[in-house]
Amino acid sequence: MKKRLTYIGSDSWSRHVYEDENGKLWKHLDCCVPKEVCQERGDRLYSSCGNTRDGEPDCPMSDEIECEFING
Repeated sequence: MKKRLTYIGSDSWSRHVYEDENGKLWKHLDCCVPKEVCQERGDRLYSSCGNTRDGEPDCPMSDEIECEFING
């Protein structure tokens, strides 16, 4: 399975936040500057509690999902 993730900015803790094609928000916990470092390393993404930009990280994305990053 593949997800297209569009970068939408950072949350209040400076974590990189992405939105998938279904409107679900995902974020990196261990932030890197620039964000492309996290993307290239394949750092795990976590859903955002309440599906809000500043929501707490919740469940990890399945390892079976391949991400395609789109910089918005």
